[in-house]
Amino acid sequence: SFDLVVDKSTLDCALCADDGAAGLIVSAYNALKCAGGIYFVVSFHHVDFVLPLLRDCPGADWSVEHTVVERKVDIPEHLVGRIAASTCVDGPVLLNDTTTQIKQGSAWSSGSFQPDSEYRKSCNVFICRKGGRRRSSEMSTGDDGLVHFDAVRDHLHKTSDEWFKKSNPMVTHTRESDLRTAFTEHLASLDTRRNGPAGDSLPLKICYDILFTEAEREHLTYDYFLEDWDVFKEKYGADSDGISADRMDVTTALLFLKEMQ
Repeated sequence: SFDLVVDKSTLDCALCADDGAAGLIVSAYNALKCAGGIYFVVSFHHVDFVLPLLRDCPGADWSVEHTVVERKVDIPEHLVGRIAASTCVDGPVLLNDTTTQIKQGSAWSSGSFQPDSEYRKSCNVFICRKGGRRRSSEMSTGDDGLVHFDAVRDHLHKTSDEWFKKSNPMVTHTRESDLRTAFTEHLASLDTRRNGPAGDSLPLKICYDILFTEAEREHLTYDYFLEDWDVFKEKYGADSDGISADRMDVTTALLFLKEMQ
């Protein structure tokens, strides 16, 4: 066992893999000494995302402290002039006094990596100190004192879903308005071609083209869309509550998008 495990943004990388982060946290926790072992995490993700991942990790008997560290960003010579000097600071400084405030930067906007200037100035540090937070009777790890992969994986998936729904929702007010307009226009077009009302729903293929941008369709093919639709129908029940097996109205389409995220 180890007194210290240092994670220099490895967790950030592992969060991009399906279950990599769960395996990393389980391995780090189980490798630490039972009393006083420290998992030291440097992360560029937002504190509101990472802190619940670590603090609420199921079965983990550790306390989690958080601080923000200013960092020096070295700019390669060929990029000097292209990157604003305001993105750099003189050196790493641990911010412990309440008089110094650093705005928490964001790296993601509209589903793409777009770091703002504050993101380049700081990073988060989490100190997870093992032992003493819970009584043994309160722990869910059984008698072995370990955390287990399945529970940690489920926790990470749930926490990630909640964070991204809040911070980068798939259905924004603008997107909802655009979808409602698109549905209205397509329904009007079908009414004209059929010389009569087409109802308030559209075939799935048309819905697929309306719901997703060209960039999104590159990653979510129509076949994958149909697989997600089958899961959605199973949850909500096709042909009940107004949900058709092979068509969508705009209300169902919006609910489907929210469920996808």
